[in-house]
Amino acid sequence: MRDNFFVLGGHSLLATPLLARLLTLFKIELPLIAIFQSPTIAEFAEQVRAHEPRPGQADKIAATIRRIQQMPLSEKIAVVNERSAAS
Repeated sequence: MRDNFFVLGGHSLLATPLLARLLTLFKIELPLIAIFQSPTIAEFAEQVRAHEPRPGQADKIAATIRRIQQMPLSEKIAVVNERSAAS
């Protein structure tokens, strides 16, 4: 949480896909300079929270992503099948 992105080997070419993923998952668009201004996960998370359209949205999305990542594959498939059948 407190390690510096750049000290760990990060650079602008790695920051760009990070920001693209942030936009895709959280619908939050930050300029490239944000990672330079807030190079630790803790600092960057504050930037995300400060720019989210609805307060608490990023934390809810992150919690959902964590739950999905922890699901066994069979459960993920069952959820997808249920959603497909419902629509």
